[in-house]
Amino acid sequence: MFKNFFLNFTLFSLSIFLFRCEEPKEISEESFRNWIREKSELHESRTIEYLGIENEKAVLKVSSLSPDNSKKRKE
Repeated sequence: MFKNFFLNFTLFSLSIFLFRCEEPKEISEESFRNWIREKSELHESRTIEYLGIENEKAVLKVSSLSPDNSKKRKE
């Protein structure tokens, strides 16, 4: 059991070091909505709408401008 724990801990630490990942952290729903809004504003051709949470996962609706008609959105 200790061997498995040590191996998992070593692999986790190595993956964080190699990929420079941060540990997952929980944020409030309002912070997430603000983050989505900021990212959506960066890309004028794409809009991202937060619809809610389902099975502990965020549900998003992403729309982008269609290439043939710049005023028509494609979902």
